Amino acid sequence: MTRPMPKDELFKLGLLNDALQYNESLGETDTFTYKKLTQLKADLLAKYADDAPVTIAQPIRPIEMAKPERALPTSPKAIRPENVATDAQKRYLDRLVGEREVPEIGGLQTALAKYRNGSLTKRAASALIDWLRDLPLKGTNDNIRWATPKQMTSLVREGERRVILQPVAQAAVDAATQGRDVPFDIARAALDHLFSADYCKTPKASEARITQDGMYRIGERIIKVQIAVHGSGKLYAKELVGHEYTDEDGETQTKWSFEYVAGLVNELTDANRMTLEEAKAFGKLYEWCCVCGKQLTKESSIAAGIGPVCGGRV
Repeated sequence: MTRPMPKDELFKLGLLNDALQYNESLGETDTFTYKKLTQLKADLLAKYADDAPVTIAQPIRPIEMAKPERALPTSPKAIRPENVATDAQKRYLDRLVGEREVPEIGGLQTALAKYRNGSLTKRAASALIDWLRDLPLKGTNDNIRWATPKQMTSLVREGERRVILQPVAQAAVDAATQGRDVPFDIARAALDHLFSADYCKTPKASEARITQDGMYRIGERIIKVQIAVHGSGKLYAKELVGHEYTDEDGETQTKWSFEYVAGLVNELTDANRMTLEEAKAFGKLYEWCCVCGKQLTKESSIAAGIGPVCGGRV
């Protein structure tokens, strides 16, 4: 039997029960937050048990009503489970704390203390991450701050679709594309330029589509365009792909064949049209015809790089 609780204490008990049930539904019963909530509930129930001492407030004289000095918190304050810093934030904070020179600043040290005892909210964790990222790296004399992974991704993405006019921005895009680190300030300036730049002009589908079948090339990719005879009569594209295999003598050989690639025909323009000289160069190098995808067997065809029939199809 316990003594009746005031309404405010009953409300507090209800909140504690809700928080404990939420943690139990997530299976998080071994966390610091769950244990702290359990202790708070136990303390609250013990406070109103029959054997708990009853304290009566004693009146004090006005001269004794001095404001007590505020004590530093010794235990984490219970926060809503959905507002607790995420695991990703905690992992990132662990990395930043380990690699940055953290000064003895009161506000920063207080935030770190909350982070260590598990009472840091998502919003506070984000602010702490931004704060730590501005600090210099440990053991570096130049104190270089490097671009974040998000900035590196944005440099690559925007560099592919924007018109780059500044050499510095182009250098930052090239470095990010190659996987090399970019200083934070340079990355930020490059992104400011890219976000204000125009998009690269992309030809419309009607302009990009070719009107003739034949052989085409995009970089090192060799493409055959054909007409769908038994269907719509539209053009479609196949790419020449090499497949390695081991012959009877145990040697590695390459067999070439054309494979259909959906939408590839829309990437081609008349400028991608393959020349007869390019087709011959491929045949001389691999001894395979890049027009029909068959191996060259005749000496004259191997020497020319293409057969007499396919030579008229390019």
